[in-house]
Amino acid sequence: SRASNCTLLIKYLTTGLRENNTLQELNVDIILSENIKFKEFFEATDNLKSLTMIFYEPSVSELVWTSFYHEEIVPHVTNMLKRNEDMKFLKVIFYPCLLYKEDWIPIVQTFWKSVLLHPSLCYVRINKSAITVDILNDMKKTLLTQRKEKKLGPHPIVEAW
Repeated sequence: SRASNCTLLIKYLTTGLRENNTLQELNVDIILSENIKFKEFFEATDNLKSLTMIFYEPSVSELVWTSFYHEEIVPHVTNMLKRNEDMKFLKVIFYPCLLYKEDWIPIVQTFWKSVLLHPSLCYVRINKSAITVDILNDMKKTLLTQRKEKKLGPHPIVEAW
């Protein structure tokens, strides 16, 4: 089934990342059909300098899909950025696009703080949604000032579409 294939793919990728610590770039498209746990996968990405993940889910409601994104993916990506100071390129895209829910504001704020204060991140591309763009715009000036005070160099290019 498609669900078990996706679970096997994530387990295979996780094992591969753990065993091959020289891998620096990973690009993967994932068609989800169940709520898969990605914690172990993101914990295995410490050597990557570039990660592109494109998620597709044509058969689940947008609310379920958006909840999965904000409650499962964004926190693990945030933790990955905190652990992996060598990450240069990050792209996380979800199809279909995402909805807005007030409960997700702290999660998205923590994500943007990790992005804008990351020491080596050069480029980030994520889905454009009201919550991500509004929060980024609200936090950007303060975080870029903090970045300058910490002498972290140029801030990453952020593309939200």
